[in-house]
Amino acid sequence: MPDLLVTPILFQYKFLDDLCAEAALILSLDLNDENRYHQFKLSIFINFNRYLLDSIAFLPVDGSESLFKDLIPAMQTADEVKTLYILRTKLDFFDEVRGDFLNIIKTIKK
Repeated sequence: MPDLLVTPILFQYKFLDDLCAEAALILSLDLNDENRYHQFKLSIFINFNRYLLDSIAFLPVDGSESLFKDLIPAMQTADEVKTLYILRTKLDFFDEVRGDFLNIIKTIKK
């Protein structure tokens, strides 16, 4: 079976827009052009979700299964508030994952 892209953070979430804004600031990118912003946002979307899922993969199997069991309804309804609440309460290192992701971007800039 091919790998599937699971995206706890959906493309339309404000969280993703905020993450893009921070990453663009770090990289000193001018994203006033809508097409460039869309391409950048798509890249951040794919890479952050992959990084998040890689971090979740280090959880014990029952922990990750429980997390996804809780996340699936929120993801299906695109409920950003509920998704972020679940990630922050069930994945106590979620904010650290976000910070680490931005630190990786900082090292890319160097």
